[in-house]
Amino acid sequence: MEISTIKIHYKDIPQNISDRKKCDISVFNGDCFVAAELYNNSAIHNFANNTRPGGPTSQFNDDGTLYWTSKSSSTQEDQIIKKYRKNLLLYPNMYPICDDSRIDGEAILYSKCYPMKPILTIASPIKPNMQNKKTYETIIKRMHLMLYVCWKYNHTLITGLWGCGAFGANPTEMAQLWQDAINTSRFLPERIVFTIIIDSMSDIWGNALTISKIFENIKA
Repeated sequence: MEISTIKIHYKDIPQNISDRKKCDISVFNGDCFVAAELYNNSAIHNFANNTRPGGPTSQFNDDGTLYWTSKSSSTQEDQIIKKYRKNLLLYPNMYPICDDSRIDGEAILYSKCYPMKPILTIASPIKPNMQNKKTYETIIKRMHLMLYVCWKYNHTLITGLWGCGAFGANPTEMAQLWQDAINTSRFLPERIVFTIIIDSMSDIWGNALTISKIFENIKA
């Protein structure tokens, strides 16, 4: 059984080559796990906590294994951890994932969770001000990392309303950032699927149909 987690830094993205494949972009109204099963080589983006494995509702051993998680919490990260609890390794010494004190300090955790789907663990900034240049560049770099890792390992990227729940991001702004990231990335996977599901934290932005139409406008 192949289970492992590695950390890939923004600086690891090759600067001397470029490979923009034809990228199919679609929207799936529903759960990321259901969407991931529709594609043989997909990877799920874990809407994670940047400073500790599993956020405040889970605890991991030094060897990356989960030893406690709250039964009552149901964030996207909680759902992934509960489903993958014997297959996902998150090492405390890899946190914080992104070092915001350094230029190009962005990084992503890539977890092989066989026989489950691979997981990409990276967080959105909290309550991001998109008018702030540093915040904008931070999110674009993190999106570039997701696109690069999925290109590198030939994955369909399964993502969604990243940061639009408790972290306070606006779906319209995030869709525009995804468009900007796709336009400027030197590496694109063959497919990106945005899973749209509304919960009690994201329903302030509208219903699933309204938000889906925003993401349907993203083009590669």
